[in-house]
Amino acid sequence: MIDMAAVSQYADRILAMVREDMERPSFSVKHIPRDVASFTELHEYCDANDYLTQARVPWGTDPGAGEDGVELLNMVCAEVTRRLKAGELRR
Repeated sequence: MIDMAAVSQYADRILAMVREDMERPSFSVKHIPRDVASFTELHEYCDANDYLTQARVPWGTDPGAGEDGVELLNMVCAEVTRRLKAGELRR
């Protein structure tokens, strides 16, 4: 069973990194608009999977990853998308 508090904490970390990249684009990150609406859409501006890696979201054979190795990762991506759609970064 996936710990929903962990999902929220990982999403917090990822959104903090996205917010930082919005404010200071780098050579590897194009300008990310404040109205980006999904984790998938972030891939238009950068390799969004880097956010998962930097946040240290467990996946694969990591015991915290969930039964299929990507359960937690998918839940974190869904939570990031939910928050982006809610306009969390537009505030």
